[in-house]
Amino acid sequence: MKPSLFHKLSSVLWVFIVGFIVLLAIYVSVGRMLASFSSNYQQAILQELNHRLPFLVEARRVSAEWHSFTPVLVLEDLRLTLPTAPNHPLELAGGRVGLDVAGSLRARTLKTSLLQLRGLSLAGQLTPDGQLRIRGFEAGDQDLADWAEEFLRTVDQVSLDKLRLALSLPSGEQRQFELDLALLRDGSRRWLQAQLTSSRGLRVQAAGEGVGNPFDPAAFAGQLYLDVGATEVDTLLELGQDHLPAVKLSGALGLQAWLAWERGEPSLDARFELNELLLAAADGSWALPLDRLAFAASAQQRQQRWGLSIADLELARGEAQLLVPRVQLDVRGATLRLRAAGLPLAPLSALAGDTEALPAAAREVIRTLSARGRLSSVQLDITDINTPLDDWILRAEFDQLAVQPWQGAPGVAGAGGYLSLAPGGGFVVLDSRQFSLNFPTVYRQPLAYDDFHGTIHISWDEKAVRLSSGLVQAAAAEGPVRVLFGLSVPLVENPNGVEMDLLVGLEGSRPVHRGKYIPYILDAGLLGWLERSIGAGEIVQGGFLWRGSLLPGAAQLHTVQLFFNIEDTALDYHPDWPALAAVDGTVLIDDSNVSVWAASARLLDSRVRDLGVAVWQDPAGQLLLAVRGHISGPAEDGLAAVNDSPLGAAAGGAFSKWVVAGELDTDLSLLLNLSDSTDPPGVDLTARLDAVDLEILPGRLPLRGISGELAYRSP
Repeated sequence: MKPSLFHKLSSVLWVFIVGFIVLLAIYVSVGRMLASFSSNYQQAILQELNHRLPFLVEARRVSAEWHSFTPVLVLEDLRLTLPTAPNHPLELAGGRVGLDVAGSLRARTLKTSLLQLRGLSLAGQLTPDGQLRIRGFEAGDQDLADWAEEFLRTVDQVSLDKLRLALSLPSGEQRQFELDLALLRDGSRRWLQAQLTSSRGLRVQAAGEGVGNPFDPAAFAGQLYLDVGATEVDTLLELGQDHLPAVKLSGALGLQAWLAWERGEPSLDARFELNELLLAAADGSWALPLDRLAFAASAQQRQQRWGLSIADLELARGEAQLLVPRVQLDVRGATLRLRAAGLPLAPLSALAGDTEALPAAAREVIRTLSARGRLSSVQLDITDINTPLDDWILRAEFDQLAVQPWQGAPGVAGAGGYLSLAPGGGFVVLDSRQFSLNFPTVYRQPLAYDDFHGTIHISWDEKAVRLSSGLVQAAAAEGPVRVLFGLSVPLVENPNGVEMDLLVGLEGSRPVHRGKYIPYILDAGLLGWLERSIGAGEIVQGGFLWRGSLLPGAAQLHTVQLFFNIEDTALDYHPDWPALAAVDGTVLIDDSNVSVWAASARLLDSRVRDLGVAVWQDPAGQLLLAVRGHISGPAEDGLAAVNDSPLGAAAGGAFSKWVVAGELDTDLSLLLNLSDSTDPPGVDLTARLDAVDLEILPGRLPLRGISGELAYRSP
């Protein structure tokens, strides 16, 4: 039977495979034989290498080995002399060069697939201006640079074992570095492994892989992992101190970084940790110690714009620990934007108030304010980072913000809202629940509100910071409240200190709440009279005004005014005299003076008209009370008022049994000393009787139809 085409083809392939194997065996055998003779041709081999390489190669001994299908040259006590440094050859313990036979035949020039260098010793210097100079590697030979790029792009394997660098620092210190490096290539895929250590505790491990040409960023994609540890981070920063600010940083560093490159667009993910750190000015003018600084970071570049995200930021010192879940930094040219979320103020205040990085006065202010609360979001935009103070804007949303009073300026608690600041000023929008203002130089208790919302405008210059509000609306136990607020905080010496304008308006309240707005700095006797005198009733409208300095003990630098429009309110102006009821009028407090005007009131069953009450201090410091009014009603009310007053006691109780009936109109004026109860009252009384019946007891002496006028004036 005639053989098929497949049988013939299989026979040919079999012959070809056997022949190819035989040729490979011959190739390997001849190669191994020639390798054994290589030591006899050492000079010729070196001469051929130097003819094809852009630098001079010298070796004490040259031999060859055969590995698989690759011939390998082994050079011992190797010396490399670059054309840019003929007097400073590079010395190595040895090296191995694998020849790419097939590649060399195709390119008709020497191609290598393997380069191993061992025991390379280098000497270098870090100049004061930050330049690194390594002896034997002087710059300026472009041909050598082009050859090195082509070599690294095409070689399959490069390894540097025990590369040592003795580096001289500007301070005169000699520091030793040791590097192990391996580069691998398989087609367009590449791998890197490296380890660097120093005599001062620096350790760097690197591993990377990529695809494409690493010398053409637009055609390369890859990832690099770095693990950096340093027992003294300042020894690492000294290598780039010319490019760093005039600060010193010490501490133990731990850094893990993942760098990705995607055809021209880099990105970075990192975890950073620094323990027992000290950040200080180079001249020692300030220092910032921390127990720990740690964060995770991610950076990306997109269309010439860099973005940096920081997560889980941690700063700790002693018991103060600042945890920030997220920070975002965007840089585009000279423009910068910083954003953060969930920034707690209490630990930030504790850290800032205990750092020498700020002036002593600023630290004292921070410690006094003792800020608490949280910035739920904050954003800082800087137009030009070269002149950051010229054009910037800060925006923030805050909640549960609290600060303590400072130099008379009020403290706040429970504040929530929005802040916007720019050079020269800005504004704060408050929208708060359970909010309070604390004026320790004016009120013993904070002014508490259930709701508080409004806008406060802020401006500043080199002389003062000024705050002013529009109409602020609030609600509290006393009812609806309206507030107008202004504050001036001097930044230079000012005898008046912090000055405030505060106007508070009430509506539909009760007298029980009046004490909330009466300052404790008023005269103690006046405060006691106000507490006792105004009883139950209704405050239709009320207001409080403070204008002037908040310095303690500076009554001459401020004025205090309060008014209350009252209805159906009890007025017990003196415990020895009959109280008034159903007072409809106005109460005015002007510093240490009190005035009460009422169109109507009641004394028992009698009507009181044109009531006036005044309380003031005389030049001797005595607190005086004056009462005047017109009383009309039953005559028995007049007799009861006399018996229940010091007039009844002065008469020895002679009127206590009298019985009277009829109508009585009385004009009464009283002058009482509230500071000295032994001072007899001043009484000016005019009573008009109309058909009054009187029965004098004891004695049962009846008098009927009495009409006329009765006047009494105390001596």
